[in-house]
Amino acid sequence: MTAIAWLTALLLIQTSFEQKLISWLKVPQQTQYTCVNDSLYGKLIYPGEHSGMEHFYSRLDSMLTDGCNVNILHIGGSHVQAGDLSGQIRSNFSRLGETTISDRGIIFPFKVLKSNGPYNYYVQYSGDWGKSRCVSKEPDVDLGLSGAAAIARDTLDSISFDFRGDTRWAFNRLRVIGEASSSQVYPIIISGSDTLNYIYKDEKNEGYIFDLGEEKTTFKLAFKGLDSAQFVLRGILPMNDREGIVYTESGVNGAAVPSWLRCPKLEQDLSLLPPDLVVFGIGINDANVPVKDFDPEVFKSDYRTLIRRIQSVSPKCSFLFITNNDCYLSLRRKKKVHNPNTAKVQQAFMDLAKEYKGCVFDVYSLMGGLKSSDKWLKQGLMKKDHIHFTREGYQLLGDILYNSIIDDYFSRVRSNNGYAATF
Repeated sequence: MTAIAWLTALLLIQTSFEQKLISWLKVPQQTQYTCVNDSLYGKLIYPGEHSGMEHFYSRLDSMLTDGCNVNILHIGGSHVQAGDLSGQIRSNFSRLGETTISDRGIIFPFKVLKSNGPYNYYVQYSGDWGKSRCVSKEPDVDLGLSGAAAIARDTLDSISFDFRGDTRWAFNRLRVIGEASSSQVYPIIISGSDTLNYIYKDEKNEGYIFDLGEEKTTFKLAFKGLDSAQFVLRGILPMNDREGIVYTESGVNGAAVPSWLRCPKLEQDLSLLPPDLVVFGIGINDANVPVKDFDPEVFKSDYRTLIRRIQSVSPKCSFLFITNNDCYLSLRRKKKVHNPNTAKVQQAFMDLAKEYKGCVFDVYSLMGGLKSSDKWLKQGLMKKDHIHFTREGYQLLGDILYNSIIDDYFSRVRSNNGYAATF
């Protein structure tokens, strides 16, 4: 056999192995939906250079070969707060192997704010809590990465968290993120019959570190010294000793880009998990205004400000932009039309991705463009408000986005003439 024949055979074997590997790592599409634009299925769009995603993909290489943490931040509004989309992507990343599962990411008790939250941890609370969110033009307290705060002011205030027995996100340490109005106020953790005091107080990042001794999936947070003071809780970070992907969702119902610019402690909280990839899903609330009131240049300018703040913590961070979905826009006299601003947001994201050498997950085109939400509603993937998806719809988008990232990652590996990681 000639050298060329040997090389051809080797390439065929490598190609066959690669195809089987990618097929194994990706989520199989269980149901065929006619409302999905197949031409965009599994594709990330690069309006400009590809180099902006290199940092994230090189971190994946390091994680899969040598072991390290890879931090992903998914930030947005109600599409993110519910946790269905981000939760599906987080779970899908576990397909890369058991050794790729690390911390759950920062969690927040939205139930205390009488709002919805991610399904994969259950929250119960007692007492009379205060609340603050970044959608208020003047939040009551300084907010951070969660975009919200639960304010403990009553001696009966406590919160219980339960990860529903899912040991993938088990933890043996906890960081309570927040600040007290008095040195006499501090959090405690109740685990089973034990009451634990913090082992370390992080003055710089306003956190209290607890050592639980063994991995758990449930705990209760309470406070000491609340008689005449308060504690502002911005989030909790469950931690373990494993290396892998840490996927944090930061979503607040109704949040637009300016909402996140109202969070002065954003950088401080980001420093706990400096992102290697930021998934931007902010835009649907920015565009929920009359056509004459939506200015794409102002929208992009706000995004640039937010990106600069993120880059001040993680300069090499990669960016992935999720376009708005086709949705309704409410007009006067309860009249609703399909929002014409959506196409403008889509173009704005293309411009930003080109500027920051990132990529776009084009949900708008994937759905079929203007008025496509009608079809998604008929197939049980969208709610009647024509804004939010059903759980099945979010999970479908989570599967498609995850598969798109895997395809794009291996495309990058091929362009580098080899496998950067051993699975």
